[in-house]
Amino acid sequence: MKPHVLSAALCYMGILVLIPIVSGATSNPFVQFHVRRGLILLAGEAIAIITALFFPYVGGLLFLVTLITSIAGLFLLLQGDTPHA
Repeated sequence: MKPHVLSAALCYMGILVLIPIVSGATSNPFVQFHVRRGLILLAGEAIAIITALFFPYVGGLLFLVTLITSIAGLFLLLQGDTPHA
């Protein structure tokens, strides 16, 4: 597996999206594309957790949606079906 694919894969694993950012891997446009997606998913997870404090079912549903989206993104990345691949 190429190093830039590994860095991009970390972007779909919640807070681990910070590793490619801190390591400077975002100089690669491929990794940068996936970092943007990962940050959006991380924000969605944070919103879901905050929502779950007040509305447990809605927050749980939102978290489930972000989890499924993260898994789908990781799967498509590893299959090579993403733009910039």
